[in-house]
Amino acid sequence: GARVWMGVFIFFALVAFIFSLGSISYKHDSTPDEITDDNYYVQEGLGQLFWGTMDLTPRGQFVYPPLGNMQYPTCGLSKELEFPDGELTALADYAFLATLIYQAPETLQGTLDEWFGPGVGTIESNMTSSFRQSIPGGTNAVNYNIVSFSNGMYVVLVRGSTTAWEWMTDAQLWAAIALTQVFQFFLPAGEIFDPILDGVMKAMAWVESQRLKEIALYTQTTQLVQFMRDYVGISGPIHITGQSLGGGIALITGAQANIPAIAISGPNNVFSRLTYDPPLDLDKIDATLFNVIPDRDLVPRVDEPGLLTQHIACRAEKNDFFGCHASTRTLCEILYKCGSFNRPPPCECAVKYGYPEADRLGGNQTYSDVCGTKRSNDGWYA
Repeated sequence: GARVWMGVFIFFALVAFIFSLGSISYKHDSTPDEITDDNYYVQEGLGQLFWGTMDLTPRGQFVYPPLGNMQYPTCGLSKELEFPDGELTALADYAFLATLIYQAPETLQGTLDEWFGPGVGTIESNMTSSFRQSIPGGTNAVNYNIVSFSNGMYVVLVRGSTTAWEWMTDAQLWAAIALTQVFQFFLPAGEIFDPILDGVMKAMAWVESQRLKEIALYTQTTQLVQFMRDYVGISGPIHITGQSLGGGIALITGAQANIPAIAISGPNNVFSRLTYDPPLDLDKIDATLFNVIPDRDLVPRVDEPGLLTQHIACRAEKNDFFGCHASTRTLCEILYKCGSFNRPPPCECAVKYGYPEADRLGGNQTYSDVCGTKRSNDGWYA
């Protein structure tokens, strides 16, 4: 009867709790091994792994026209989320910024100028550095930066995980709810336990509270927003974005700081909202957090999303287990369906992710001249 299945669920929840205790006790101090793949880059002295620079086509020479009634309804998001000269490209702009933060720091401004045009956005490295130096542990852990725009808007970029160590560290925040959801999936009518999951997560977090505080990377990004307001004196809009577990951190900070947060493939926080410090308000989750959820991507299916989401298609091969989680692939999908307008489509869309060549608008170069002749759907492995 009901008591039996409640007992089974509590048993599985305890198992998830034990596993999550094990995961948050894991520590590691090594740096990434030497990387020989041209798609990746290790910054000397920091032991941090970065992606290679995005291969953007020249501005104004190639375009993906919008696909009419095949467009996503959120392509332009809302007026308050628009970037300069980007009335119809806001969703693509956030996907671009969430991908940009994976690049090496010295390449960020150049790629930003290629996308928005010179003088539109500025990487505020000094502001970020000042904040990091003002707090304990600010020079390590979560990787983030700030971009200011000519319309007075600021956007905090939060990087996700690129190494096994970063995955282990970041994923600890969602380990308990992820494992509980897996066990719940195998229970008959497992969804009937949804109403008590927030309480179960809160109880687990109470026992794990001290260790969770040590790896709660969202505390830095939430403090960063407060620093920007109180010490830098920014009175204009502040938004935050990130991809993967960086998107999950962005969503937490968005709810805590009451600012718009746009995540690409980020884990959610409705069930786990009471485990954070301070806890997240459900009304703020529903009003300020937006998550892009690609088809067949498992990460944004961890926990329960709020009301604002956009499900998108994924062209990755069925046997490509992680292909739908690639942020550049998501950017290409948004550009292809919504239209790129005055934003330069990345060469990767046709070269690596199975999209058609962008239409030529002008210039003396063909698409193959700019991007090469390879056309594939190999994803981030090629």
